[in-house]
Amino acid sequence: MLLKQLNPAVIAVYGTRLIKPETLTATDAPFINYHAGITPAYRGQQPAYWALSKGDNENAGVTIHLVDTGVDTGGILYQKVVSFASKDSVLTYQWRQLVEALPLLEMAIKDALKGKLRARHVELPSTIFYPPTLWRYVWNGLSKSIW
Repeated sequence: MLLKQLNPAVIAVYGTRLIKPETLTATDAPFINYHAGITPAYRGQQPAYWALSKGDNENAGVTIHLVDTGVDTGGILYQKVVSFASKDSVLTYQWRQLVEALPLLEMAIKDALKGKLRARHVELPSTIFYPPTLWRYVWNGLSKSIW
């Protein structure tokens, strides 16, 4: 496997499909993910949208976590709540989150390179989300002004 030949010290991912167990174990390097939501409460896709549509602003943010075989279930390295403007929408949430996430991802990579990763568990309900249907998106937009 190419991953063994490359022998990376750390692997950072974003927006990837589930990574196969044999890939995760092909190297000793930790896999670190930037997730555009607060896990475990908002795992999966469009997490900021779902948090905001549920009025759960304190759980709209970003998480940097270790990758395991689950969907956004790995140990949490860093999290940050992100403030969104009323004019934001699914088209801009990701950009506001990226600005907040990149320094956290950089810290996690530096921690990994120093051998100082410290994952933690956060006590929140664990829910996985998928992109809203067109009708749900329109409903939340009209009824809650969450676009």
